[in-house]
Amino acid sequence: MTDKPAGGAAAGGQLTHVEYWNRHWSGTRVDGPGDALAWLRRSYQYQALDRILRRALPADPALTFIELGSGPARWMIYFHKTFGYRVSGCDTSPLSCELARRNLEAAGVPGTIEEADFFAIEGQYDVVFSGGVVEHFRDPLVPLRAFARLVRPGGFLVTDVPNLTALNGLYRRVFKPETFETHRPIRFGELRGWHRELGLDEVVATSYGSLCLNRLPADAFKHRPLVQRLAWGPAHRVASAAIERACRQLLRLGVRIDHPLVSPHLLVVSRRPEGGHR
Repeated sequence: MTDKPAGGAAAGGQLTHVEYWNRHWSGTRVDGPGDALAWLRRSYQYQALDRILRRALPADPALTFIELGSGPARWMIYFHKTFGYRVSGCDTSPLSCELARRNLEAAGVPGTIEEADFFAIEGQYDVVFSGGVVEHFRDPLVPLRAFARLVRPGGFLVTDVPNLTALNGLYRRVFKPETFETHRPIRFGELRGWHRELGLDEVVATSYGSLCLNRLPADAFKHRPLVQRLAWGPAHRVASAAIERACRQLLRLGVRIDHPLVSPHLLVVSRRPEGGHR
């Protein structure tokens, strides 16, 4: 096991804070007691991710799982219901931790939530997952190194980040430049290289989400209310729905049109060698 990283969030240059995440989750409602994975079935991009993960990870109820930056615990619920994992999560936001506990209870999923700094987490797990976390650091390798430290030999590190380069980065810079105050763009090659640098063997590395417009801000003209309400808002909704339907149809045929130049997400799944750290 490697030494614990020194300096934690400060060393990595964290771009967000607890208040930021409390605001981010403040409008989120607790999921109802019905279909806990309805949100996934409504989304093309998450259906695509589901297919990728099913090919990359084993389903085994004996395996342990932790999500760093667990938010309202939807991915914890997904990994438990899909792979059978014994799930736990960690987040720095008190609000998201409360949402997570209530969502786990509503879904009937046993799991633990710890309100703590990622860098303070101890132990080792079979699957360590983060979705939309490491890009909130000026040096994403710092949190990645801390996350990799939690992966036991033979276990998996799963890292999902928004693709804020190429086309997705361009329209964010045009329509919502404040995004880059809290997000560090990560190139596909960088993410793959960091996993290799940490001594992990790549299982799958891909982009996903096709041409879905989730990275194109729906509120791009919020400072011009008439344009937002009468033009941009309706156009964004119609275009998003049309692209979503087309992508779903292609996915049913086993076709994904993905490339780091256009896809809104980047994903790397790597495995620690059975012999431990190299």
